[in-house]
Amino acid sequence: MNRVIQSSAALLVLGTMSLPLATYVVAGQEAGPETVAAEESEVNKSSFQLLSVVRSLKDYAAERDGTVPDSVEQLVQSGDIDQATLVSPMKPAVIAGPDYTFRLTSEGLNSFDGQYIVGIDRAAYTNLEKYVSVAYADSHVDVHRRDEVDHQLALPLNEGARKDLRIENVDRHESSIKLFDLYQAIYKYAANNDYQPPASLKQLVDAGYASSALFRSPMGPAADGGKEYAVRLTKESVESFDGTYIVGLDRAAFINGEPYCSVLFADCHVDVLDRAQIDELFKKPQNKELRERFELE
Repeated sequence: MNRVIQSSAALLVLGTMSLPLATYVVAGQEAGPETVAAEESEVNKSSFQLLSVVRSLKDYAAERDGTVPDSVEQLVQSGDIDQATLVSPMKPAVIAGPDYTFRLTSEGLNSFDGQYIVGIDRAAYTNLEKYVSVAYADSHVDVHRRDEVDHQLALPLNEGARKDLRIENVDRHESSIKLFDLYQAIYKYAANNDYQPPASLKQLVDAGYASSALFRSPMGPAADGGKEYAVRLTKESVESFDGTYIVGLDRAAFINGEPYCSVLFADCHVDVLDRAQIDELFKKPQNKELRERFELE
């Protein structure tokens, strides 16, 4: 279900949780009461579960002279929390790993810093949900927009948090999703225009098949100031099902020297490949001159 969430400045404060009030818009129209209630219920449940685990972790440390548990599973084994509490209502994390992740550090569990992140709904973050529950060392949970989460993660006291919380490769995952969405937009345009692709990405936007935001990579901007995604708008791109025919790639990631880049193929799949694998694909006849066409040199 596609949705846009427009947050207001108001806050609904529930104990030690601050939840932004939101208006939900589905498919261009304001969602009905049942949809809004279901969405808010999921976010609320996510936050309450996260808060419950963080409180248990801090209690564990307080009762043991500041000793931090080796893992959250220790609390399950001791009966302090139930295994179901570790299952996020925001769906399973699409990137393999736990739904909730925590920074099991002495600084986090023994301090009361309201900006030190100790836990996150990893499922919501990796699944690119609009709102993500984040727990802090002072035992409060905020529901942030994704850009707000990224801002908090960039604070000096949260250095290393992405790795601790196992969300360090999410930008790469988001890049792959945007490439896939871009292909869908190109294919829909072609299907409605005698299988002729658009002459340019601007034409795709002007015709209402995509927004310009789709062309901005989370790995960007490109260091040379050029386009962030490079695509081939050819008949073969929409008619071929060749799983080695490159339709597009995350040019920003490539230009910026990232070790891995998202690559889109004509059979409508996206792979995250290292640079050696991409170089091998460029050697194939169907991908000749792509370096020049994509301005990668």
